[in-house]
Amino acid sequence: MAEPAARPAGQALRLLLSFAYFFFLLAAYYVVRPLREEMGVKFGPERLQWLFTATFITMVALTPVYGAMVSRFRRRIFVPAVYLFFLACLLGFRWIVVRDLGGDWLPPVFYVWVSVFNLFAVSVFWSYMADIWDPSQAKKVFGVIAAGGTCGGVAGPLLTRSMAELIGLPGLMALAAGLLLAALAVVLALGPLATVRKRTGDGATDEAPIGGSMLAGIRLVVSRRELWPLALMMFCGVLVGSIIYLQQARAVEAAIADPIQRTRFFASIDLAVNLITLVAQLGLTRLLFSWLGTGRVLLIPPLLMVLCFSALYFFPVIG
Repeated sequence: MAEPAARPAGQALRLLLSFAYFFFLLAAYYVVRPLREEMGVKFGPERLQWLFTATFITMVALTPVYGAMVSRFRRRIFVPAVYLFFLACLLGFRWIVVRDLGGDWLPPVFYVWVSVFNLFAVSVFWSYMADIWDPSQAKKVFGVIAAGGTCGGVAGPLLTRSMAELIGLPGLMALAAGLLLAALAVVLALGPLATVRKRTGDGATDEAPIGGSMLAGIRLVVSRRELWPLALMMFCGVLVGSIIYLQQARAVEAAIADPIQRTRFFASIDLAVNLITLVAQLGLTRLLFSWLGTGRVLLIPPLLMVLCFSALYFFPVIG
């Protein structure tokens, strides 16, 4: 009689650890994201398109390597190794900054690195979640897990905004490294729970490869026509977002001269965005879907973009 009672408790612990994993991961990212934005401004807003190109080329080059490693190495080895690699890179950047060894090369390299870190670290996370939760469980828990990431997205910029003047760039890098180390500790704690789940017959063991790749995702989109409108909508959203991003960098460069204050400003933007996202996740989204339906809800983001662009046109100021 003890076995059925133990299993829900094990799932609750797995959910708590999954929540914490995403919290620490995105908190680490959102600590360094304002630093990336500041590096972009320092490199020059007129040259940001070259950083976009460099990021794209780097990701294309790393995608086959990522796919090969994902399909070859066991999860208990691959997932911690990914975060150890990014942790070592972050500590390396801090060492360079502390010793004032960075030259003109540091802003573009750090900018590209943070962009690559975001893509691969989050991709590994969701691939891992898809492996340790079966489809029926995922419908119940993925919203809670995603909220953990949003909470991390609130905590990260809040820490950066409040501590940037006190600890400076090296301190923020050390803070992000500590958060990433916490995420790594949670990954290691999740490993045995994933193995236990396989013994109960509802998932992949911790010994299995994590599975999937970015190229597999592209092939899936190409092969399923129902995904084409969603892919086009995302493409247009990213295109419009890139345009406003470039304009934002120029405006911030002109309005704020101090690098620390620019970093705090970028952190404030991330904080506001993630607070709005958290409110939407906790209740607004479900209400909108129930009232309006999926099709009408998908019209809300582009309509909001039109309103925001219009407001920016008539009130071109940085608050």
